[in-house]
Amino acid sequence: MPPPAGTPQAPIGRCSRRRLLGCDFRCLSPGASFWSRGQGRRWVRSYLDESANRAAAGAQGGKPFACPAYDRMATGSGPDELNDGDLLAPLLLNAGPTMAAVYSLQVVRPALEAGLAAIRRDLTLQTAVACGRHGPLLEGLIGVLDAPARVPGIGLTKLTKVLHRKRPLFVPADAWHRSPGEARFGE
Repeated sequence: MPPPAGTPQAPIGRCSRRRLLGCDFRCLSPGASFWSRGQGRRWVRSYLDESANRAAAGAQGGKPFACPAYDRMATGSGPDELNDGDLLAPLLLNAGPTMAAVYSLQVVRPALEAGLAAIRRDLTLQTAVACGRHGPLLEGLIGVLDAPARVPGIGLTKLTKVLHRKRPLFVPADAWHRSPGEARFGE
């Protein structure tokens, strides 16, 4: 059922807890459905409910959401480091890298870790854009994709799913568009 005319929409993307909890819930649009504020709140609660998702995973025919597992995946790495578990985290969002892509990510890991270290954990992308500091910070993370054949098998979607867990306020898990030399939120 479409929303009433003029109702602002808050699109729901996979595993974007901060975006989900920050939206006004007037009208949610997961996929092609539109829900009321009450329906949306119930859906968000079930989406983020770790116990319910664990139970769904164990039930025959159950369909758990990946968000709690992705957000809470313990890899043993610090906020500025990427270990092999971090490189595989996108598997939980059905965006897993191939084995060749994992080896490619291992090669650029030092550059990615340097990029993470340059970004404060509490910095939002919106604040960085407002201050005009986003360009060099984004380049430190996604610039590895600009070198020809530098990271075979990895595009912007998989890379941001690797990096989002380390800087969730700065790197969205999805909703990106990329043009040469440009990264911005999807429209």
